[in-house]
Amino acid sequence: MQQARRYLVARKRATLLAELLQARMTLREARENLCDPSAYPAVVTRESIVIALQTILDTLKSRYAGINLMEVSTCGAIAPYNHILGGKLAALLLFSPEIADDYRRLYSGPSIIASQLKNAEVRRDVALRFLRYLKRQGTASEPTLRQALGLAHQRDFVEVAEYLMRLGLIETSSAGRRLTRAGDSYLRAPVPPDLRSRIARGG
Repeated sequence: MQQARRYLVARKRATLLAELLQARMTLREARENLCDPSAYPAVVTRESIVIALQTILDTLKSRYAGINLMEVSTCGAIAPYNHILGGKLAALLLFSPEIADDYRRLYSGPSIIASQLKNAEVRRDVALRFLRYLKRQGTASEPTLRQALGLAHQRDFVEVAEYLMRLGLIETSSAGRRLTRAGDSYLRAPVPPDLRSRIARGG
């Protein structure tokens, strides 16, 4: 079973590498036309170019999208609680800091599938990578942080930044975001402290 799993992982890695190399060669061949404003509209609609761009976008999406996401497909209440909106109350409870803390504790380790595909440990906690990047760089602007963390959309960055600010782990300066003393202590702690109370009281 272990050998079969290794072969499967190797096949997936080889397939992904082949697709990315094909996309790279396709875009490199069309680079001159893609950089020409007059030729760009016609070139970008070619099937080979569309496939190459979609391959790259799909790879980036699999790397960054859906991180730290818990999906609830069915959430309802049985009688007699369905008459008092029990399902909606249960759904609201899923937003509680206790659930977020339990989720983080359960899935704080490396991603098994992603680590096997990369053949190295992969951790997908964006908030933790945010803190570690600031630890290394000191202070960083929003564009720099978004590029380093792979957050293409500003709303994703704002969501993570506001979450860390509410926890008191980062602060905003004229130069950008930086770690607070609490953030530095959080990274140094052998066991991260429980910060649920800060979220519960909204600061």
